Amino acid sequence: MLNVAVLGSGYIGVMHLAAWKKIEGAHAVAVVDANEQAGRRAAKEHQCAYYATLGEALAEHTLDIADICLPTFLHEEFTVAAANAGLHVLCEKPVALGAEPFERMITACKRAGVK
Repeated sequence: MLNVAVLGSGYIGVMHLAAWKKIEGAHAVAVVDANEQAGRRAAKEHQCAYYATLGEALAEHTLDIADICLPTFLHEEFTVAAANAGLHVLCEKPVALGAEPFERMITACKRAGVK
């Protein structure tokens, strides 16, 4: 079973939470969002735990995948953090605001040996 943390509980994050329920062999176990009210609501609706930070989720769960559904300007920061934690990354589009951040994201994943 692959354990997934969905980062972001806005429209796309909630859609991804619903989609993970349909994927055999995967389970969304955490919602990570700085917006506590939205994060807790999404976590309750999808029967998973809420965390304000990725670090908190990593401290309590063995995670395999970070599904990044945050605003685009945050994608690089959270992709690099997830890769450095050994998590595979699914990043919502647009992936980055330019080629340089995108290259840093790819490099971080390659360096960490994650997809």
